Formats: sequence, structure tokens, C-alpha cells
Amino acid sequence: MTDTTSISLRKAVGWMFNSRLRWVYHVLFWMFIYSDELLSFVGITEEMEDIWTIPFSLIVDMIVVYAVIYILLPLFLLVGKIGKFIFFSLFLILLNTSILFLLWNSLEVLQEEPFTILATMFLSIFVHSGLMVGFATGIKVFKNYILQENRMKKLETENLKTELVYLKNQINPHFLFNSLNNIYVLNRKDPKMASESILLLSDLLRYQLYECNHDEVLLSGEIENLKNFLGLEQLRSENRELIFDVKGNAAGCKIAPYIFLPFVENAIKHSNSSNNEKGYLKINFDVKNNEKILFTIENSKPEFPLITETGGIGLSNVQRRLELVYPNQHMLEIENSEKYYKVILSIQPINTAS
Repeated sequence: MTDTTSISLRKAVGWMFNSRLRWVYHVLFWMFIYSDELLSFVGITEEMEDIWTIPFSLIVDMIVVYAVIYILLPLFLLVGKIGKFIFFSLFLILLNTSILFLLWNSLEVLQEEPFTILATMFLSIFVHSGLMVGFATGIKVFKNYILQENRMKKLETENLKTELVYLKNQINPHFLFNSLNNIYVLNRKDPKMASESILLLSDLLRYQLYECNHDEVLLSGEIENLKNFLGLEQLRSENRELIFDVKGNAAGCKIAPYIFLPFVENAIKHSNSSNNEKGYLKINFDVKNNEKILFTIENSKPEFPLITETGGIGLSNVQRRLELVYPNQHMLEIENSEKYYKVILSIQPINTAS
């Protein structure tokens, strides 16, 4: 079963267990339990004897069933006290059996019928009561499981949205300050390049503030945003060789916003050297027939790394985002050697242009 099918099934079952329909399912349940009696009422099956006992039997059955699913279930089973749940459930089933046995058999019958027949009758009622309680308990447990799954999925989705909003709105103050400072210094040396840098910063901020208000963005826009980010970073890191390559046709491909940026931030942070050692940063996008996006980023590891502030949302959070947004639709590989750090991320696009 695919994840999409599983989600659709949970939604369908969640709708079925809507609290507004609860009374309907209760009525259907008891109609099923008392189907033989109902069929006898309408003349489909043979008319039952002692029909006056049915309302009393129904009341006793309802008391037992609802005591199990609304008292014993949350009190014992749902908190792991299985032994106590089984013990008290069997006690109520036995009590229910005894009451119905006495209700359906007069004192004269109890005195005249052989023990084997009475024992068989008692066992039959016990099995019927056990199946009834077991069926009701199974439905209740299944309902609780589905509703809990829906709640957890909703909570994960809300947490994901919260993290994504944080990421979208996050403008690293250190990055912004350094960019503005570098542009200020550059303005004295090369006003034309300073103007171009201001445009890069403007495009970066516009993308962060206005163009990422959806669950998916165009891959081409995400790539352009990374280029702007790297362009500003290069202003303060002249000792790093940057290689950025895009293969395939990115037009029409959509991706969750800011999936790649944390990997780029991490690569930049850990490729900085404290002694102006020459390093490199290689980024490659390979879009394969609008069916798969292969993202590769590799950075050199300097002998004397520069200690920098921690920024971004962290790789662990990005990995969790990938698991939530692209379940069974991505593959992440990390190579951490002595000389370099490499990330290979393969993602199936959310959708493509028709």
C-alpha cells in the first residue's frame, strides 16, 4: 500500500468515525447483534418464543458492552494493563451470560433439563457475549487507532508548517549584516559590482518574503535563489572556488521550498578556512526527464577550519522535513571523508508541467 493510498484510507475512515455519525453506527451495531430477532419481527424467520425478554437482553448487553469500551478500555487496555482488562472483561461477559441464561430459562426448565443441555446453552450464550464484546472492543480500538493516527499526522503537518514558515521568514542577521557591510566596502572599490550585489540581495529577500508562500515552488526559482545566495557569499570568501552546474530541463518541476539551502549553508560554513586556504564548493543539479531531481553538493574540508556561528535549521531538521514531505520519494546519502564532505539527494518532483 502506497503512502498516498494510506493517507486516503485514513481520511475515509476518519470521516466514517465522525462524532456526528456516532449514533448511526451504534444503531447499526445493535441491529447487527440482534439481526435474528429483527428478522423474526418482520416474519422472515420463525417467530421467537419469550419475545418479551428481548428488551431486557438488549439493556443487559448494552450495559456490558459500554462498560467494556468506555470504562475498561481506557482504564486498562489503552494504558497497557492488558491482564486487568482481560480479567474484568471476562468477569462482565460471565455476568452477562449468567443474567441472560436466567432470563431466558424459567426455574422449571432449569430443574428439568439435563445438565449437558444447560451447560451447552450456557456456553453458547457465553461465546455469543464474548464475540459481541470482542467485536465492539475491536471497533473501538480500531477507531482510536485511526483517530490517533490522524491526530499525529495533523500534528506532524502543523509542526512541519511551523518549521517551514520559520525557514521561509528566516533572514540570518549575520548573513544580512555581512552582506550589507561587504556591499558598503565594495561600493568604494567597484560601485558597479556593488550595485549588482544590491540587486542580488534584493532578489534574495524578495524570494524569501513573497515567492515562497506555497507548499511548492518552481525548481528554477529555487536554483536562482541559491545562485543569489552564493553570489553574496562570494563577496566575503574569495578563496573558495565555486562550481555550479545544472543539467536537464528544470522547467515545470516543483519542489518544497528551501530543501537545498540548508545543505548549501552547511557546506559554506564547513569549507571556510582560518588561514586563507584555497577551498572549493561544487553544486550540481541533474533533472532526469522531469521524474527525478538529483542534487549533489561537495565542499572541501580545510586543514584549519574557521569557527563560525551556527545558522539555518540544521541538517537533522531538513532530514525530518524530507521524511514528512517526500516519504518514500527521496534518497539521501552523505559522505564525510577527511578531505571533503558530500551530500547526494535524490527527490521525485511534486509535480511537473503538463
